[in-house]
Amino acid sequence: MVQPLIEEKRELQAHLKKIETSLETGAASESEKELFEQLQAEMGSCSTQIGRKTEQLRMAEEDILRLEKKV
Repeated sequence: MVQPLIEEKRELQAHLKKIETSLETGAASESEKELFEQLQAEMGSCSTQIGRKTEQLRMAEEDILRLEKKV
């Protein structure tokens, strides 16, 4: 559930690093700059989703513990 999002975030970070290097050297085209901004937005979205899924997982684990105590 959370693992695929974490992997996607890692891949985006690697791609983002390559683009950042291009931007620093001044070799970035307009499309690379747009892609950079898009990747930053996607990474923010992934971080938000990871946070939500982590909270859902925590709540599910609490429910499991409550049910185990009932049993």
